[in-house]
Amino acid sequence: MLGMPWWRFWDRKPVQLSQLETPESLPEKEPQRGIVAMSTPLGEGSTRHPGWGLTSESIRGAFVQAETGCPAMQNDIFEDVVERDAHLRSQYESRIKDVAGKAWIIQAGGDDQADVDAARQLELALREISNVHHAWQHLLTATFNGYAPVEVDWKRINGVVVPVKLACVPHRRIVFDAETDEPRLLTRESPFVGETLQPGKWIFASVQHRKTVRAGLLRTAVWWSWLKSLSLRDWQIFCARFGIPFVLATYTRDTNEEGENKAREAILAFGRDGGAMLPDGVTIDVKEPAQGNNSSVHPAMVEMCDRQISKLILGGTLTSDQGTTGSYNQGLVHAAQQFARTMSDDAELGNWVSTQLGASFVRFNGLRARPPRLKHRVVPEVDPIQRMTIYKMYLEMGGELDDDQLRDEFDLKRPSGKALRGLKAAAPAGAKSARDDAAPQPQN
Repeated sequence: MLGMPWWRFWDRKPVQLSQLETPESLPEKEPQRGIVAMSTPLGEGSTRHPGWGLTSESIRGAFVQAETGCPAMQNDIFEDVVERDAHLRSQYESRIKDVAGKAWIIQAGGDDQADVDAARQLELALREISNVHHAWQHLLTATFNGYAPVEVDWKRINGVVVPVKLACVPHRRIVFDAETDEPRLLTRESPFVGETLQPGKWIFASVQHRKTVRAGLLRTAVWWSWLKSLSLRDWQIFCARFGIPFVLATYTRDTNEEGENKAREAILAFGRDGGAMLPDGVTIDVKEPAQGNNSSVHPAMVEMCDRQISKLILGGTLTSDQGTTGSYNQGLVHAAQQFARTMSDDAELGNWVSTQLGASFVRFNGLRARPPRLKHRVVPEVDPIQRMTIYKMYLEMGGELDDDQLRDEFDLKRPSGKALRGLKAAAPAGAKSARDDAAPQPQN
């Protein structure tokens, strides 16, 4: 069994750090203290913003450089493009927060008591880390960049080795061996070759690919975002040249030079002040911009690029944009696809944390337990009335529900003063209901 359902542990009471139990046996070697990534190479705090003047040649050059093991330029382009493209940034953050924005727990790796205890102790330690949510978000960027590194600082507290800090390391700080695809960290001491990632000190999230730097979705999205920027540029030029009304002054053959000059001044005054005084024989016509297919080419290209980005990141278009006639059922299909993708992202994140952080926690403490697993509370969106109807039907079938869970899901606070009770208050155990009292009694 890989993990237990989240509801098995959702209503647990908090435990204090002083209640951590010392394991029976300790490992021979403890993890290295401190954050290695704090040793940053010179000039790491600045960037050249290669995404501000993108061309097809600069994109290809950055991609080729990344495939040789140096993805810094590629990652800088990713950051600039996401920052500039409103639609891409919306899809990017939506997919990450669909998982990281939910409540989380640490699941036990199995049903044994040792598995449960290990999960409780690890969760307790992780909840003491202030930026733990940022770490989950950073790990989820592996879907877009191909990888995401988080360094872990361990400390012994009350005899138990626990994580006390999670450092989100920028993607550009990682280089790869061109032959083995092994990731290495660039530091001040090793600014070119990089240092090997020490086992147990890192959560290195990566997407399966022959070349890790090619695995991210942004490798594909950059091209569509670049094409969209070209269409927006041409659209802006078109609007500047042909989107403004054209003012035409006409005068008769008998108009002298002074009248022509006044007509010219009238045109300038009309564009500047919105009106002008005209001499005799001079008229002004305002020509509206020509309406044709040329004005719809650029917005159609922008819309197509946005739709391709939505398909790439969310698996559909009707989860973020309004469709055409008959799109309601298609929207349901796209929403189901997006939820399945969210579940997959949560499972992938849980696997990264389990196989690296959870396994290291068990190994460092010499525990006889299966590695704990991270689990976010990812559930499908259901109308509150429909959800309450489901709960009511479940209770009528004889099931049991937790009061705290219901209050949490429907945002119902506990009464601080006089409580208002419904017409159907819960009867105490063993009490007869009105239905039982009204039932006919058997006669002898």
